[in-house]
Amino acid sequence: MIKDKTLSEIDFIDHAFFTRENGVSKDIYESLNCGYGSNDSKENVEENRNIVLENITNAKYLCNLHQTHSNKVIQVTETWKYPDLPKADAMVTNIPNIIIGILTADCVPILLCDTQEKIIAAAHSGWKGTATGIIQNTIEKMVEMGADKKNITASIGPSIQQESYEVDLDFKNNFQNLVKNSERFFVPSSNRNHYLFDLPHCVENILQENGIDNISNLKIDTYSNNDLFYSYRRATHKNENDYGRQISVISIK
Repeated sequence: MIKDKTLSEIDFIDHAFFTRENGVSKDIYESLNCGYGSNDSKENVEENRNIVLENITNAKYLCNLHQTHSNKVIQVTETWKYPDLPKADAMVTNIPNIIIGILTADCVPILLCDTQEKIIAAAHSGWKGTATGIIQNTIEKMVEMGADKKNITASIGPSIQQESYEVDLDFKNNFQNLVKNSERFFVPSSNRNHYLFDLPHCVENILQENGIDNISNLKIDTYSNNDLFYSYRRATHKNENDYGRQISVISIK
């Protein structure tokens, strides 16, 4: 479990970027797999989610989403249980004791908090969501609920870092067509017509462009840290048939 120093200074919230440690799952899912979308047993996932609940102050419920790499954001006004998960990729709430949690396995988890209005958000920002506006939409939803951008603190959690994220020329061109001035987030790799993509830095830049000044970027690589994190790309490279998901959570005490 990793705590961000900046978010830890906000006294009315609790948060954590959970690693894959200290859970009950076995084999390729070892051990704190919180992903219903995996082929891990639902009993293991439920027990792992209970472990998450036990580690967050005053938490009573844990809300996840059916994430689809979209730009859809929902406001959490009530809790739900599996399998009734809303299809979206970010949540915003001002209700205490509800954990909002994002599942990742290389994509970027973002936790946000308005330090004055007590509004929190959690967003799943893979390349598709990043390119189509999940970050902008999350900020807009917070503002709709009364947040002020100048009071929002954002934390970018563990995700695939540039040195581990090789993409081809078509990917690079497609992303640059979707996200203006994004060429600087690509550098040539050792393979011809391939590039290393800095998705977390791109996420940080979009937050800044949308009025968020207080940003913490943990710069922790999920791909290269096998013992700490699940990684979709690593699982693919190892020809594994599935992968676990770590969870990043935030809650108002």
